[in-house]
Amino acid sequence: MCPDLIRAHGIPPFTQSVRISEWSVEGEGTDPTNDAYSDYVTGAWRAGAPSGVGKVKTNRHTAYDYYYNWNGVSQWSEGQLEAGSCAMNRCAAIWRQVFTSGVGDIVCRFAEESHPSRLTYGPANCSYPQSEVKVAASSGDDTLYTIWTQTGQGSYAICFARLLHRHSGGNAFYRIVCGLPEQSHYCVYRDGGNSAPDGFSYDYGLSSLTYRLSYLDPLYRYRIRAIIYHEGSTSMTEELAFQVDSTVVPGIAATAPPNQPVEVFLDTPPNLYRDAVVDLVVNRIEGDYAAMSLIELEEYEPDDTLGGSGAQSATHVRPLLPPTIIGISPNPFSRAATIRYRLSDVGIPSLTILDISGRCVREVNSAGLGTASSGVHTFVWDGRDNAGKTIPAGIYFCRLEAGGSHTTAKICLTR
Repeated sequence: MCPDLIRAHGIPPFTQSVRISEWSVEGEGTDPTNDAYSDYVTGAWRAGAPSGVGKVKTNRHTAYDYYYNWNGVSQWSEGQLEAGSCAMNRCAAIWRQVFTSGVGDIVCRFAEESHPSRLTYGPANCSYPQSEVKVAASSGDDTLYTIWTQTGQGSYAICFARLLHRHSGGNAFYRIVCGLPEQSHYCVYRDGGNSAPDGFSYDYGLSSLTYRLSYLDPLYRYRIRAIIYHEGSTSMTEELAFQVDSTVVPGIAATAPPNQPVEVFLDTPPNLYRDAVVDLVVNRIEGDYAAMSLIELEEYEPDDTLGGSGAQSATHVRPLLPPTIIGISPNPFSRAATIRYRLSDVGIPSLTILDISGRCVREVNSAGLGTASSGVHTFVWDGRDNAGKTIPAGIYFCRLEAGGSHTTAKICLTR
């Protein structure tokens, strides 16, 4: 359904249905639930025949993908007995899981985690979980609040628990990708879009650009992370401002040299989006045009521990940091090494393992790395080359590239 048409009391259009579960694999798909948060719409359901073993399965697609490609079915539950009655909320799923026959426990999992977490450990039988997620200010601990029914001594009780979840960063409420041939539906006005050879794409406007930030909840606060990039002949200065009808609130001015991405942070004034919409206007001050490469909107709740003022205001401009390899562990290694790295821009990342002569033995593109978003990520190298063959012991170099910059770290393989 289209939220804008619903608000305008129009007839909501429906697209053709799309099957996201596996067809005739492990029985029926029941108890469907879904939610949209970050860059994804996530669906969860119980897979399995009514009398058989039930498992919680999920499927996701990127909300800004023009073709709405679903990523593929994955299993979120663990265990050999029944799992079901699942519910989604923002970036987390929760369900009833049977680990001991006849006793149900409450289990949850956040989208970025590789394993679920148990909230209960028997012997009472728990059912019908529901949840809410409070999103942390900027970065830190999100909080999962859960309620369920629990039987004990012949009666039902309503139980409550909360779970702190330290997210890894980079979880934008939504992302506006600029510079694609198809204009983003968040973009109200641009004169065109370009794709640069170093992995950046950008919208441009001869005098201005306008983006409509929709679906804003007045109970939340929103922080904008914008990346400015252009291929003009001189440095470009532009102003980012907010507008609702005739009300204009200045934001921040930023200057970006040609072919050098600049990162901008600013908070959206909460008094502007009482009707859930505000326009971000990018006005050219100096240079050939106004440009924008990426806009991420981060949602968080005001924190009363800060004296009722919410999170600290974020309004600043900085050049983007190059990609960084934080550490390799263990090093030396014999079987597998975990490479931790940080990305701070939207350049397409790649990771290459080179031998001491500079020859490439293993290359991993953005699909293999699994993400191109800013934040800290990990990749596990098993000491094999591109063909999957074991390589000899020796000194190797790990090269990480993104956005036209690179960094290198030494790694030692023993046998």
